[in-house]
Amino acid sequence: MTALDSQPEDQEQLEKKVKCFSVINTEIVADDPVAHLIQGNKYFEEFNLEEAALEYKKSLELNPLFFEAYINLATIFYEKFQLEEAFKTLENALQIRQDNADVYIFLGLILYRQDRLDKAIEAFNKASTVLQTIGHQDSGLMEDIRRDMVIQPDIKNHLGYYRLGIHLNKQSIIEKAIEKCNEIIKKNPNNSTAYFILGLVYSKKGNLEEAIDNFLAAIQINPKEERTYFYLGNAYYQQRDFDRAIQHYKLAVQKNPFNPDTFYNLGSVFYEKEEFEEAIKNYKEVIQRNPTDFRTFNHLGVSFHYLGDYKEAIKHYTQAISISPEDSHIWPSFLRKLAQTQLKAVNIANCLDKTKEATQG
Repeated sequence: MTALDSQPEDQEQLEKKVKCFSVINTEIVADDPVAHLIQGNKYFEEFNLEEAALEYKKSLELNPLFFEAYINLATIFYEKFQLEEAFKTLENALQIRQDNADVYIFLGLILYRQDRLDKAIEAFNKASTVLQTIGHQDSGLMEDIRRDMVIQPDIKNHLGYYRLGIHLNKQSIIEKAIEKCNEIIKKNPNNSTAYFILGLVYSKKGNLEEAIDNFLAAIQINPKEERTYFYLGNAYYQQRDFDRAIQHYKLAVQKNPFNPDTFYNLGSVFYEKEEFEEAIKNYKEVIQRNPTDFRTFNHLGVSFHYLGDYKEAIKHYTQAISISPEDSHIWPSFLRKLAQTQLKAVNIANCLDKTKEATQG
């Protein structure tokens, strides 16, 4: 008998089972969707994304109405930058429940990263409506999301509200975040997330030494979290401590090789160091993961230009412009660089022709 042949458990029953399985050390039960979900969560904590995805898929085969399994599977697709798969998985989740604001926020983030801004705004509007319907106040955060579209919400994080406020640069929330995190740390000194949030706060305030201390404290408690290494690398980058920045970006890549932003920042550090071959290597990793990132094609063009490879420079400048031709306000500088590169390429070709003529003559 397949899962579709039998009557799936309702959402309330599943949530009770998840809580139960979460507090006991259970063995995988071949025909229990909750057991597979819990096993998937264990793999996810180890950042074994392939095995985690397999467990979530098994859970959904057994119960195609398991909301939490869809959310966790979508999170894996998002971590691997498989945005279309994440989007489709969340759409399946919404067929089961339409009263969860986090799903709409997650959808909005995916749409934003796909440059589908109108649809992203619709998703954030829906999240705001859901929050108001269930009696929660969003304190203007949804309005800021719709206006600024500069967000990195962590839907799995209990301190996600503060993290969102920090990224939106809401000063009242930033100050409140310090108080809240210190309160949490006083109760539980091993809460790595609170230290991480403090690191974000102090980074936003420009207090990089405090930020670094808190990111290091978070890593000491939980050395598996990729994002902490990434933001620690950013803090060192801002201090122009390039060697430490590279060290921690590389550690972030080890934890999560799917994030194009880490490779982009690595490329940018090598660019600052004028190590253009290393910069190109990392920028190419970005393009493999996000082939529509015009800023990376531009940086590739500049790097090839400095190496004297004008043919490749022209190729990548042109690709950058072709990806986003509507951004006319940024193209004058790109076009100047493209023209300069083409001129150098022509001059070199002319010199080679004259040298050849002189040699033959």
